[in-house]
Amino acid sequence: MLATMTDSKAPAVLHADRSGRKHDMAQQTGARSASSMHVRHIYFAVQSDADFHKVCIKAEGVLLALTRPKQPVDQFEKLAQSLSDCPSAANGGDLGWITPESCPPELYNELFCQSDWLSGKGIHPRLVRTQHGLHIVEVLARKKTRKQAFNALKTPMLETLANPTSLPSGFVQLSSKLQGEHLDSGKATEDDPTSNTMTPSDTPDANDGLLDRLRHFQSDYFPAHQQRFQDLVAKGQHPKTLFIGCSDSRVVPYLLTGAGPGELFIVRNVGALVPPYDGSHGLHGTMAAIEFAVLSLKVERIIVCGHSHCGAIRTAYHGAPPEARALQNWLELTKEALLPVQPCAEAFHRTEQRSVVLQMERLMDYPMVRREVEARKLTLHGWHYVIETGQVHVFDVSRGDFIPCTEATSSGTGPYTPYSDPPQL
Repeated sequence: MLATMTDSKAPAVLHADRSGRKHDMAQQTGARSASSMHVRHIYFAVQSDADFHKVCIKAEGVLLALTRPKQPVDQFEKLAQSLSDCPSAANGGDLGWITPESCPPELYNELFCQSDWLSGKGIHPRLVRTQHGLHIVEVLARKKTRKQAFNALKTPMLETLANPTSLPSGFVQLSSKLQGEHLDSGKATEDDPTSNTMTPSDTPDANDGLLDRLRHFQSDYFPAHQQRFQDLVAKGQHPKTLFIGCSDSRVVPYLLTGAGPGELFIVRNVGALVPPYDGSHGLHGTMAAIEFAVLSLKVERIIVCGHSHCGAIRTAYHGAPPEARALQNWLELTKEALLPVQPCAEAFHRTEQRSVVLQMERLMDYPMVRREVEARKLTLHGWHYVIETGQVHVFDVSRGDFIPCTEATSSGTGPYTPYSDPPQL
């Protein structure tokens, strides 16, 4: 929604319905014991005609520059002065001391409802995405006083926000809030005399970070992509890529590929392994996913993605715990990739890559995969993701090796020699 949102479509930050009011009240109640915070930010506004992807790349680049070691003390201030779309840019992005009562609506949840920031962690700059744009936010200090915030910024911010058609309605709400005109007074109505009544069951658990993330998805991410999700329901999913990856939490397919909703069909398991099609290892959900992706979804690419520091490979060498019977049986699928050497870092690295090739070879034993590959309707890609460097190495069958993606000429080729075109008669 950030790239296409108009003022009329911007959802209100403060809710008018009963359940919404209860949520807001609970959030405010949970924040009353929080410290006030001295905050600065760099704001990247997103207007209706903006390319949101480019804005994201720009913001992420600035955040990366700020988080590099040995940065100049005034680096944040200089970047805010030159890049920020907020009037606070003149002050190096300094927003002053913020309390729960004076916090801008679009930053309230992030600053006062996230347990890591309230506990003293998370003081380094982080990128916050709101319905109005992107903010690089840094907490400079905390204290328990209730010092009013934004006094120095009130006049220039109100002047900037004076035209209600120039920015989404959330900033108009901010303008009203700075003037003391709260859009939702929370007063009981005749139809809802208990709207201001809160019970213990209505109060969110302040330590439930997952609940905060669910609400963030519904209030911020989903509205920005609502039309995409609706299209995927109305027209069905048509992903072009099957991604077979390891269950390791450090492997994030959508980050690696830059894909969005509906673009990847994903199956993950311990080790990114492919069971044999002949059923000699039993039936498995990964087999069903491959069959469904090729026969029903008609994917055009299959990626097998291994990674560095893979726990499955290390366990294959050292052995699984006695109680992990399923894991012991599952890791039998790695045996052909193991090396007859003493386990070491180099052996793990080579085995991780050998395992990727082994899984691609097994894929070619699936008749529907081989048929589509030979018809040139499907390509196989082997990747090895090095977590600590961010580099993805792609398998090149012509060289028989994994090549850094920064040097490769393609996103990888399968475990077979590409078929030659028939001679022209």
